[in-house]
Amino acid sequence: MPRHARLSGHTPGSPGADGPDLELLSALAAQAPVPVIAEGRYRAAGDIRAAFASGAHSVVIGNPITSPLWITRRLVPAISAGTFIALERKAP
Repeated sequence: MPRHARLSGHTPGSPGADGPDLELLSALAAQAPVPVIAEGRYRAAGDIRAAFASGAHSVVIGNPITSPLWITRRLVPAISAGTFIALERKAP
């Protein structure tokens, strides 16, 4: 297994990417004798679907649901650009 397997994107020799390292996840899932939990840079539903398709047993989602600053930094530009779609709650 690569030395950077647990900190992909944060250690020398690992790919620095904005999204999750799905290539590494696939390799780990194929070789690991235990379930693989994916974590790091999973920010959208497509990232999570891709993790499961790559063999993840589960996916940890951090900043996109726990960091108000991260959420605000993503939403304000989308609202300003008119690309944010608000979902309306339907009355029961």
